[in-house]
Amino acid sequence: MCNSHSQELLILTQLNFSMMQ
Repeated sequence: MCNSHSQELLILTQLNFSMMQ
């Protein structure tokens, strides 16, 4: 279950980065 949380966080970070660009 911890892995799922990590993946979600990664996706969120990527999305944020995409928006910044």
